[in-house]
Amino acid sequence: MALLSVEATSFARLLTDAIREGTDVYKPEPVGERWAWRRATTESLGASGLSLGPARASEPVKGLAFPPRGQVADFFKKGDGAEPGKAILVGVRACDLAALRVLDHIFLSEPFRDPHYAARRERMLVVSADCTGPYEVCFCTFVEGAPHPTAGYDLNLSEVAGRLVVETGSEKGEKFVEAHRGEFRDASDVERSGREEARRKVQAELEAKVRSQLLDFKDKVRHITRGREEHAVWAARAPRIASSAGPATSSARPATASTCSTWRTPRA
Repeated sequence: MALLSVEATSFARLLTDAIREGTDVYKPEPVGERWAWRRATTESLGASGLSLGPARASEPVKGLAFPPRGQVADFFKKGDGAEPGKAILVGVRACDLAALRVLDHIFLSEPFRDPHYAARRERMLVVSADCTGPYEVCFCTFVEGAPHPTAGYDLNLSEVAGRLVVETGSEKGEKFVEAHRGEFRDASDVERSGREEARRKVQAELEAKVRSQLLDFKDKVRHITRGREEHAVWAARAPRIASSAGPATSSARPATASTCSTWRTPRA
């Protein structure tokens, strides 16, 4: 995929043009001491530019990709209800992209593909961004993630020396760049190396924080549980742990680590 460079003010102007053309643009905005998803306006983009915050917004991105309420049908018209409008999500972080992959797996997989979710995702441009200052509660590196996106985006933004290094990640992202090619140029070697250095620095800081707080918890758990899958503690504790599943506790099958594995949620 292409690695390009654009002025932050120029990219903000492109978003302003999109709003004027009827596209809904959402980005994190400061709300007190936190950052929250808000629908951007031409005025807000003009006032705050493209400030996206240091890390993810306080609300999950699910609310934008899969809103809790929406029109799905109209009994007096043909078709499946109102077609969702175009939307651009700017400032989606790597952990949000991981959540979107789960939603896509659930709602876009056959045989139960959700046509309304599919239409919304098709008309949505996902513009992710590198984290520049993870919060104290961030722990993506602990679960084999990173504070910068590696997949699942249409465009990704990295702040380097007052400009944005833009990486295309999909055909939709490439089409957006081609439609505004005059605003972009190829990223220079300095910008490329600057992006990689910034990423390494943030990831190293986060990994050090996670190690100090979680004390290599994952390795310790593996050491403690290896070879003890049928330990008596599972028979004593598993029924209580599974009680929230309701019918799962009615089985007469003995509870062991092996049987407990059937209750785990599969990774998407």
